[in-house]
Amino acid sequence: MRNAPVRPTSFFVFCLACVLTFMQASSLYGWSWQDAKTALLEQNIDIKNAQRQVIIDEYSVKDSKSLFYPSISLRSGFERFLQENATLGYRGFVGPRLNWSVYEGGERSYSRDLAKYFLEETESKLHSNQLNKLKNLKEIFAKILYLKEYEQLAKDLHRRSEENLRYVHLRYKSGDEYLWAYLDMETTVKNDELRLVQIQRDQIQVMQQLEVLLGFLPVSNIHEIEDAGFIYDLDLREEDLLQWSPTNHPDYEISRTKVSQSEMQWKLSKSQARPRLSFRTDFLLFRTDEEPYIPFLYTGVNFSMPLFEVGRIRRGKEKRLIAIEQAQSSSEQMALTLKQKVLLEFEDYKIAKQELNVASLELESTIQRNKIFREQYQSGEIDFLRWNNDEKELQNKKIKVLQKKRDLAVENASLGNAMGEIQ
Repeated sequence: MRNAPVRPTSFFVFCLACVLTFMQASSLYGWSWQDAKTALLEQNIDIKNAQRQVIIDEYSVKDSKSLFYPSISLRSGFERFLQENATLGYRGFVGPRLNWSVYEGGERSYSRDLAKYFLEETESKLHSNQLNKLKNLKEIFAKILYLKEYEQLAKDLHRRSEENLRYVHLRYKSGDEYLWAYLDMETTVKNDELRLVQIQRDQIQVMQQLEVLLGFLPVSNIHEIEDAGFIYDLDLREEDLLQWSPTNHPDYEISRTKVSQSEMQWKLSKSQARPRLSFRTDFLLFRTDEEPYIPFLYTGVNFSMPLFEVGRIRRGKEKRLIAIEQAQSSSEQMALTLKQKVLLEFEDYKIAKQELNVASLELESTIQRNKIFREQYQSGEIDFLRWNNDEKELQNKKIKVLQKKRDLAVENASLGNAMGEIQ
């Protein structure tokens, strides 16, 4: 029995089904916090420019190392002149020159080390830049997750308000409630609808902030972003601060490299008073109007040493010593500033954490009370005003918990930034 041929239409339907299946499987995996960090470190313009500066400084270090080796250059020249017999003569030359600085008072070594310290400063600035951008990203990410939860909560609150409106309308129709109560409940429903519109506007704004930070928009809508891997609370304690040191913070590392740079520049200024010794070799081929080619070899050693420069070198060394003191003072001040910032941010973190705990307790209390008030209103034990006020308070408490959860994540970002590490 022969197999039936596969129709083109059936094959197309099969391929389309495979594509849709793949798209559905892919949609199960949202854009996570780790994806956001990876995109930031790879795509942010400021970070990429800082990385380029690191590469530039790496080339500067290599350039400083090349000064230890001799250099070879090609020289040539040609001229015409009037001779005694009123005829024109000419001469020209061509040949290589070898230069080698044998000793220059340590200037090459100090210049190389100074270039390395500039590279270390640039790398620390890159780390600082990444740290600040990660802080901004975590704040934006916290707002995104907050607005996602807020939107869902607002929809739930809107459905609850609609149910309350229908119940109050039935009571009004039966003569058990006043018209103003029905109108007040209808106003609550309209406010809930307005809240949803405002949330959509806030979602557009925060997604624009994400696009500006990353340089592109990684998702088509906010609902593709998930909270996987996102840490709301570092759960730090007082003991953790005792183990923390500002020495690992990039801002402190920058201040220390400036001290090293000042010390190296002081050594460079000292090298100006030391002798210089260089070696030079020239091999030339001369050509004149009388001789076709004349080989010429020159080898020489040059020695120089400053003897008197009206105190210029001495003043240069004194200025560098003052610069060292300035850099050391700035570094000590930076360490103190970082410690104070961490302590202050830790207090803000504790406040935000406690506010979330209090808001959660208040919400639980309001939920329990609302159940009782709802039953009492349905049974006629309390009036509409008291029950409706409790409904509004329940809404506010639910929203407050989300806000405090967001605030805790933002404070964690600020604390992580102060400590030099954001998770």
